[in-house]
This record gives sequence, C-alpha cells and structure tokens, in this order.
Amino acid sequence: MEVGKLILNVVKRKVNMTISVKPFGCMPSSGVSDGVQSLITEKYPDAIFLPIETTGDGAINVYSRIQMMLFKAKQAAQKEFEEALMKKGLTAQQLVKAAGRSKITNSLHTSRHVVACTAANVIYGMRGMPNRFTFHRNKEEIQGV
Repeated sequence: MEVGKLILNVVKRKVNMTISVKPFGCMPSSGVSDGVQSLITEKYPDAIFLPIETTGDGAINVYSRIQMMLFKAKQAAQKEFEEALMKKGLTAQQLVKAAGRSKITNSLHTSRHVVACTAANVIYGMRGMPNRFTFHRNKEEIQGV
C-alpha cells in the first residue's frame, strides 16, 4: 500500500511529500517497500518520499531528516506556485490585490485540484484574473448618469 500511495500522490499530484512512519523492524515495509521505493523515485523523480522507523534513535536525527525533506517539498510547492502565476500571467502583487475582491478569502472556499500546492490551486481556480486588473467603471458610468 505504501508504494501504491506514493505513486498515486505523484501521478495525481496530490501532495509534494509522502512520509511513511512505521515500527522498527517491520518486515513487509523494510524488506519490500523500502527496496521498491528507489525504483519508484527513479521512475518518478518528482517523488519526495521519507520513511521513518520508530526506533530508539534520537529525536534530533528524525527531526533533521524531516526538516531536509520539508525543505525539498517547500521548494516543489514554490515552483508550482510560480508556474501557476506564469501560466495565468499574474504577479504576486496582482494576486494580493485581487484577493480582497475575490471569493478566495472565504474560509469555506475550495479550489479545483490541479497540483499539490494549495496556493497554486487557488490561482488555477480563479477565472478571468487578468481582466480584473483592467479599468473598472463605476455604476453611474455604466447606467449613463
């Protein structure tokens, strides 16, 4: 299941990093899954996989491994965000300006799933964004007053 979940996460772009926490000496995981993970990460280079075995190792060792992988996942999310801005033809400043006039600030708002990064999904979910920055007429001008 661990291998299948990693493949699903990468192919469907569900998350930027997959962490597997398992007990020390878990034979199915250590013998089979961890051995196959190198093949999976070779086939899917975007996959960030971190197996953690709960042993008597110091918490600092586990913490540093997680921090390293989180850094990689953050870089992947930042790349997805920048790609979304580029595809929509926006800058970060324009996005911030539009957020005040948009439904995206609603706490119940959900964006369609395109990539793993939630912020990039919000950008992809915005319709007609470049048009929102053009000149807006007030109500009186539209009615001809």
